[in-house]
Amino acid sequence: EVDYFVGNSGAKLVLCDTAAEAALAPVCAAHGAALMTLDGDGTGSFAGAAQGLPETFDTVDRSADDLAAFLYTSGTTSRPKGVLVTHANYVFLGEAISKNMRLGPEDRHLVTLPLFHANAQYYSTMGTLAVGATLTIVERFSASRFWGQVRDSKATVVNLPSPFFLCRRFSASAKPIVTVVLPSPAGVGLIAVTNINLLFLALAGLLSTSLTFIFAL
Repeated sequence: EVDYFVGNSGAKLVLCDTAAEAALAPVCAAHGAALMTLDGDGTGSFAGAAQGLPETFDTVDRSADDLAAFLYTSGTTSRPKGVLVTHANYVFLGEAISKNMRLGPEDRHLVTLPLFHANAQYYSTMGTLAVGATLTIVERFSASRFWGQVRDSKATVVNLPSPFFLCRRFSASAKPIVTVVLPSPAGVGLIAVTNINLLFLALAGLLSTSLTFIFAL
């Protein structure tokens, strides 16, 4: 699958963590793409190559219609298709989502979804950047660690696609905090909460489920 993406996109550089380097090396070699590593702790060959380089650079002029990214479809009906996303697409979604979510610079957005997907890129990242808020990114979603991450990051907003069932004890004496979010294609969500105040917003429909935004107040 990765072989198809690298070849179809014409990628010149592939970034991966060190653990995936050996598996990706023959793929990149077959398509003439350079392969560099960048781990979650900031180490890797890519970080090493950046050491000693100037911290400032000349801004490159771009227009709203210039290509910003390839996002591949899921390939439900055929091979995944590379969707060309422009700078204007990203800016528009950031502004629209931040307004609908009532975000401000004081907010702290916890991102648990994968950044290769449009959800995390548009609704979490761009919405947060549009208002100058704080973005906290974790490696992956974990039901057992979720509420601890919310507490530790002081998150005010989290974006999750329903359905999710989350349960977490903050301490041995605390009651479990349980949030149940059910699919809501009609835009009407169900939520059960104890020990915490939440504002629940279902802003958009996505296939059989909704995009669910949970604000911790």
